[in-house]
Amino acid sequence: MYNIEFMKCKLVKEKDCSYECIRTVSDAASILIDLGLHEASEEYVYLLCLNCKGMITAVHEVAHGVLSECPMSSRAIYTRALLSNAASIIIAHNHPSGDPSPSQEDIDTTKRIQKAGSLLEIPVVDHLIIASDSSYYSFKENELIQSSF
Repeated sequence: MYNIEFMKCKLVKEKDCSYECIRTVSDAASILIDLGLHEASEEYVYLLCLNCKGMITAVHEVAHGVLSECPMSSRAIYTRALLSNAASIIIAHNHPSGDPSPSQEDIDTTKRIQKAGSLLEIPVVDHLIIASDSSYYSFKENELIQSSF
């Protein structure tokens, strides 16, 4: 005789915020800045989950790192995206140094996450890097991600 545990997985809503449809990269960056990502003194990874019409359905803090690095796991990102029933996603993280330019590791990680999203049919619409002065770098605007926004 084997014991089988029956489990239930639930998302827990922490708070409500009202936003319009994301129509531009600057709309997404503004939301992340409103959340205070530019003020963090350590790196954080956030995930914006979007429905088919580009509306944000969920915002998740995916990871919290240290001053100059933060692990960005495809598994952690897509677990949250699937639980949120996301049609597409925007990944974001901050650079407390103030320079929003991506590192080679940022570029490689984004490609890895895009491959995972392709398999799961949840495309990465953009990856934003938010700097401490509220400037940002968009992988889409800099043609490192091809997607419709």
